[in-house]
Amino acid sequence: MVQSDGPLVATVVVTFNGAAWIEQCLASLANSTLPTHVVVVDNRSTDDTVLLVQANHPNVELIRNSVNAGFGIGNNIGIARALDQGFEYVFLLNQDAFVTPDALHCMVQFMKEHNEFGIVSPLHCSPDLHTIDGKTYERYLRTYAKSWLCDAALGRARPHYRIRGINAAAWMVRSSVFAQCGGFDPLFFMYGEDDDLINRLETHDVSFGLLPDARVVHHRQSPPARPAKGWLESVRRRALRVRSDLLLQIKNPKY
Repeated sequence: MVQSDGPLVATVVVTFNGAAWIEQCLASLANSTLPTHVVVVDNRSTDDTVLLVQANHPNVELIRNSVNAGFGIGNNIGIARALDQGFEYVFLLNQDAFVTPDALHCMVQFMKEHNEFGIVSPLHCSPDLHTIDGKTYERYLRTYAKSWLCDAALGRARPHYRIRGINAAAWMVRSSVFAQCGGFDPLFFMYGEDDDLINRLETHDVSFGLLPDARVVHHRQSPPARPAKGWLESVRRRALRVRSDLLLQIKNPKY
């Protein structure tokens, strides 16, 4: 169990061939003004990811999967570990992202003062702290955060906004939310698992907040793709995304 004077937050980082980004990610967490216990769940990387974590971050708890279990299952393993240790909050962070020093403190302080919110997200930026991440804008902000976009354009942005959701590159979640709604559905190997969980959060009336003053940079970089194997490999990759889209529709409580 977590000691009373220990960190309130466990940060879960799922890695797969993330050697190019993991150092910046973990260094940003080490420099956080709010201490956090970091759990790295490695999905059987074949590069130097594990060696870098072991050599440069001895305080990080490393869990090594025997197979590449996918993004959702990898996060579930880390979340379960955090819950077993009694952490009050679980922060989910992508391997190719990093936080500003005060981002975690900003989010936790907000949640302490606003019990009605079960999950909050910082503003997702890319490639730097001054630019909104384009894909996050296209897929989430312009649909779910119109109030913030309008206020920001007029120079009157508020400290927080209630939104439907945002991608899971950086989520601060109350541990009780996972007990209420569950984690990521293992049916999703990758793509769509965060949208599926957002649907369940909405069904359970869990409020999702956006904190524009807390920032994370999400590089949106992926491990080097496997060598192309002709049209069959292209079909396989496309089928994976289509499968996730179909699962989202089938599982949507409003479908």
